[in-house]
Amino acid sequence: MDPPNRDEAEPGVSEEPDPTTGGACPPEGRSGPSVSPNDPSEDDPGPDDENMADSELKCRSDESLVEILDRLYVSVATALSADTNNEQTEEYSTAEHTANTINLEDYAHELAFLPDLAEALATELNYSATNVRHPELSLDPQEKVVRVLKEHEKIMISSGNTLPPPAYGVVCDIDVQEHPPIKQTARRMPLRHLKKLYELLKGLLKAGLVSFSTSPWASPIVIVLKKNGVDIRLCIHYKMVNAVTAIMEYAIPLVDDLLTDLEKYLWYCSLDAASGFWAIMMTRRARRISSFVCAQGHFEWLRMPFGLKNSPMIYQRMIDNALWGFVQPKGGWKHQVALMQSAEERDRALREESGTDADTSTGVNKFDADLRASQAEGSVAETVDSPLADMFTNGEADASRLTPVFERRSFVDDICFGGASFEDCLGTLDRLLARFEEYRISISFTKSIFVQSKVDFLSHEVTRAGIRADPKKLKAITELSFPRSKKGMQSFLGALNYYSRFIQDFAVYGAALYQVKDEDFAAGGDLSAARRSFATLQRKVAEAPILRHFSRDLPVHVTLFANEWAVSTTLMQDHDGLMHPVRFCGRVLKDAEMNYHPAEKEVLALLQLVKVCYTQLAGRTIHVYTRFSTLEWVHKSKSLFGRATQFAVLLSPWHLVVQRVKEKDCAFAQLLQSTITSFVDLEDSLSPVTPPTRGSPGVRIDPQLLYARLPRYYVGYVISFDGSAKTKKHGGYGSCAWILWRLPEWTVVIAASAYLETTTVNTAEYTGMNNGVAAALAHGAEDLVIVGDSRLAIQQTLGVIACRKESLMAQLNRHKELTAKLRSVKYLHAIREFNAAADSLAGATLESKVSAVVESEDRKRELRVLNRIQEVIYEPSAETSEEVVTRSINSIHILETRDKSRSKIFFDFARETGQVAAVTRHQARAHQKQVRFSTE
Repeated sequence: MDPPNRDEAEPGVSEEPDPTTGGACPPEGRSGPSVSPNDPSEDDPGPDDENMADSELKCRSDESLVEILDRLYVSVATALSADTNNEQTEEYSTAEHTANTINLEDYAHELAFLPDLAEALATELNYSATNVRHPELSLDPQEKVVRVLKEHEKIMISSGNTLPPPAYGVVCDIDVQEHPPIKQTARRMPLRHLKKLYELLKGLLKAGLVSFSTSPWASPIVIVLKKNGVDIRLCIHYKMVNAVTAIMEYAIPLVDDLLTDLEKYLWYCSLDAASGFWAIMMTRRARRISSFVCAQGHFEWLRMPFGLKNSPMIYQRMIDNALWGFVQPKGGWKHQVALMQSAEERDRALREESGTDADTSTGVNKFDADLRASQAEGSVAETVDSPLADMFTNGEADASRLTPVFERRSFVDDICFGGASFEDCLGTLDRLLARFEEYRISISFTKSIFVQSKVDFLSHEVTRAGIRADPKKLKAITELSFPRSKKGMQSFLGALNYYSRFIQDFAVYGAALYQVKDEDFAAGGDLSAARRSFATLQRKVAEAPILRHFSRDLPVHVTLFANEWAVSTTLMQDHDGLMHPVRFCGRVLKDAEMNYHPAEKEVLALLQLVKVCYTQLAGRTIHVYTRFSTLEWVHKSKSLFGRATQFAVLLSPWHLVVQRVKEKDCAFAQLLQSTITSFVDLEDSLSPVTPPTRGSPGVRIDPQLLYARLPRYYVGYVISFDGSAKTKKHGGYGSCAWILWRLPEWTVVIAASAYLETTTVNTAEYTGMNNGVAAALAHGAEDLVIVGDSRLAIQQTLGVIACRKESLMAQLNRHKELTAKLRSVKYLHAIREFNAAADSLAGATLESKVSAVVESEDRKRELRVLNRIQEVIYEPSAETSEEVVTRSINSIHILETRDKSRSKIFFDFARETGQVAAVTRHQARAHQKQVRFSTE
């Protein structure tokens, strides 16, 4: 298939002036709006104008482009000054509009930054610098490194902004899919910034990166403020050009993948390709399409700039081919080098001849620069535009013996590799430099690190011990003040996201920052949780640990954590008897996922980890530490449905060894390295950074203020309640239970349960709580403490979370009516382990489908034994409290009833009295538990 014709150019079409600029300064000092080249006007020179310009061009062909730019700068500055002084002022009604400042980070993905080129310095390479010599090495190994670098000195560049020689065999072309030219007008520029623009353009012209242009395409230069709000940076706005450019499908490597498989190295090299993109020459079509316009002229790029859509992929493909050796130019590298050098010699001779015959007796007009550039096409430009210039289009199989250099990829122009020994690393460096010399890829000598035990790579510090974040970058993050806008917060989170692998539970602590809105920064906004999260994350950044290299020879261990709003995981491996972190991972939950059970959220956390670390974990046995047995059940159960089925399918390729860790497992915490926080201890530290729940009130009550803490001498009533329900698939019925206790003796005043024909778990919990309050009022209670294991019912009652379901709103309103009759009411959330008495009543009624009121003294004694609320309801005592010794009940006697047990609703049962059989929920289950741990 023939390559596309790069010399095609459609006639220009006009575009409306950019309304966001408030007017535009046309190129080359012309006045008036932009018009189409097809429309005859003063901007379209006729034949007489062209002949006059040609004659003047011949007379002044020796004048350099920089001298032309100097005169343009003076003329434009004079015109702008005159316009400023001649402005007439009129009286208008006063109106104020706050400026919308453009910041650098707002449009970074759409802009091509103009490099600030300094004068080229002829500095020598410093072979005694710290990036070459290692203090721990003897003199002989250091001299070996120097000898290798001197052998390839021709591709070493000392100055960071020096223009590298062009790379052969690869070109930059832009395919706009036959889109007509897009010509935008130059944006107006304040006079104070004009000199800065002049200096930048002068440096680009001297370096040979740009030239004057007559292209029908034109993208404007925009001024972008730096973060200090004073300094500026000039950029080319390529948004419209990139929008019509056909994207080049080529995979850019992930940073996570490039930081793996480094555990076998003891010595490292980190190379930086000098001024990477500038090494690639532009085709004629690419030069025209990438042209840009400003107050001082119309220019086009001769080398590939930053900011174009396909620039990273073009350079990445070139580096990958240099490292691996897929194709080479047709005829081989020697033939390609001879072809290009011959074209360069012809162009050089033509320039010398043109300078000798020049006549400098007449001046040049303002169109001279454009016409000069249009006729400056030489042999090099023709060669670059030929099909043979691009080896990826018309190349042949690479015959080099140097490839593959090593089995790794680079990240665009950053390359990192190593060796198990000093000689191994040095040999790889020698082969790589020889390959780059063949490819004409230059290396920045001052930015590269050669055969060291520690290197900087992609803002990470890589050593034998592991990987750590760049200390300078982390220090800058810790010194940031709290952002003053949503955009500032997004910028802060962006910096943290890059280093999230070093921050344990980043998503958990950062969730409050992700929910910040613009309104929160206005007067009266609540940023208290966000400020606490910001301070916590800055502290965790300062304490970021060194992550060990992932080893394929060591077992893999994973801890999971999930709470209401986020999940997090820690990938660990055993070193010297302790679990050391390899990486941290996590994410904020979606709205629907926030309603999942905590055990299901842990499954989400594991799925997130195996997705992020797939290349490391594939085919490995993963030891998972969890608080729930769901993972083991998902693998072994044969009766899955709903989300559990999806989890089983997604986890089916993985070999998991699940170990359940209880809340007070001190042995597990002792196995963790000091930089890892156990999920057992994490829950207690999260209350200050709890984000406002989506859709709920923006202010959260401190959880410490929500729950009751009674003095040990308290005298009064306590209600414990519980509820259970079957799903619709299994009948949709349920039960509820409530027990009224009298303190301080913990005497059972009344214990009852009700069978509910149609209900849900939350409705059953509410019903049990409301029936308990009604029973307390019937016994003359004025102050009441309500205890249950339903966090939803308690938090909705307290207004912590919103109640939107109509069925629950009815129960909630009923509860408010009942508690309004009390003098005071307090709440306590207790897990099921402590609320076992009410759980026992509800479970028995769920199995028997019979409502009951407990009248037997034996059954009341059993409930007192099961009750453990007294362990959590009292204030902590300074003295050592006596342990309440309880005997486990191995069996429960079945009591006889006066009436035959039958299914009935609670309102019918309320008229009757009797005793019913009572068993715990575990005893009522006929089937055996499918997953059982050794500690149970």
